[in-house]
Amino acid sequence: MQRQRRRGPRARPRQHFTPVPWPRNPMRWLSLDYFYFHFTNWPNPKGRNGCYLCYQVKRTQEGLSWDVGTGVFENEFYPKKPVHTEICFLNWFKTQQAFLAQNLSREENYHVTWFMSWSPCFQCARQVVAFLRDHKHVQLSIFAARLYYSRSPQYQQGLRSLQGAGAQVAIMTPADFAFCWDIFVDDPLRPFRYWKGIYINSCSLSKSLEDILRSSVVVAKEWTAEMQQQHRNQDLTPVPRPRPRIKPKTFDFNFQNIDSYGRKSTFLCFKVERWENGSFLGYQKGVFRNQLYSDHAELCFLDWFCDVVLSPDEIPCPDVQYRVTWYISWSPCFECAEQVAHFLKENRNVDLCISAARLYYENEDVQGLRDLVDAGAQVAMMAPEDFKYCWDNFVYHWGWRFNYWNNICQNSYYILQEKLDEILWD
Repeated sequence: MQRQRRRGPRARPRQHFTPVPWPRNPMRWLSLDYFYFHFTNWPNPKGRNGCYLCYQVKRTQEGLSWDVGTGVFENEFYPKKPVHTEICFLNWFKTQQAFLAQNLSREENYHVTWFMSWSPCFQCARQVVAFLRDHKHVQLSIFAARLYYSRSPQYQQGLRSLQGAGAQVAIMTPADFAFCWDIFVDDPLRPFRYWKGIYINSCSLSKSLEDILRSSVVVAKEWTAEMQQQHRNQDLTPVPRPRPRIKPKTFDFNFQNIDSYGRKSTFLCFKVERWENGSFLGYQKGVFRNQLYSDHAELCFLDWFCDVVLSPDEIPCPDVQYRVTWYISWSPCFECAEQVAHFLKENRNVDLCISAARLYYENEDVQGLRDLVDAGAQVAMMAPEDFKYCWDNFVYHWGWRFNYWNNICQNSYYILQEKLDEILWD
């Protein structure tokens, strides 16, 4: 007897329709039409804005394995903030009784398999990596029909981080599509129809993913070689020295928070305060610029700070507390942010506050800003009073007063600060 057809996912809410809370996740089945539409592995399909995740959970104990459950998740859009399918699964999985009971006994393991219409975004990848690190007894395999923003270094790094956390990351093969059809589609009595190009597209996407995952090894080797070369040349490279001030035109052009056109240099105005007699007292100040030396302005400051402040006369001063403030024309890039974060973790006696005139947040630089905050740095956008402070203390102004440019606050500072808040806290 033919099985009664089940209802597929709900269509988009109609106009004047009040949406209700998302009660369906997880769903047991995915409709035939939805599967063909969302899981087709064309490289650049149109209209596939949602993401579907078909999961299979297996439980292993003393060499024996059995299925715990299967189902389908989709993105949640209301009534609150949108939640991607990966996070929906993790939130659900952590509430299951079998999983909660397993936390009391380390003799059991879980093997979770995801079949996804899109590969994870970098934000979801970060949360999945954190989950895997906290739950060593969970193994994850991810098979994606398509790659999401595969040319973006930020999304590529998300896939590499998943692999680094122990997850298997691969592209769905024709056999995987047929398996999903048999297990997760509403009408299994109808045979699965392979679409045109399914094999070629799968091979092409697998090659792209292989290049993405392999590049992490290449980057690591290049980074190691670069660090070794820097170490060999360390004694030959003079420690950069800051300039006391900059010219008014240089400050006006490079620190304006309105237009970034032509502003390729980074200027860093710094103030170092030292704890003495129960309070912080002014100790050093100056300005660094990235193009005067081989390193960026942030790394020039670190070289100078370690040589002049932390270890004068080659005598380390780990017990002295320092408070460092940066006023920088561009927020740090990813590489500089990672090195500054490492410096802060190694030197707990140094507090750093960064105020940037403009945001440099292309690609993975967003993650660098988050790593700075995680390392204890305070990161914010320069307010109008910060620009005046820099003019008074780091510019040869010859008695001229600082002139606020148009829209310095409403159309620039507030917008940039809101964007930074989204980067750091969303």
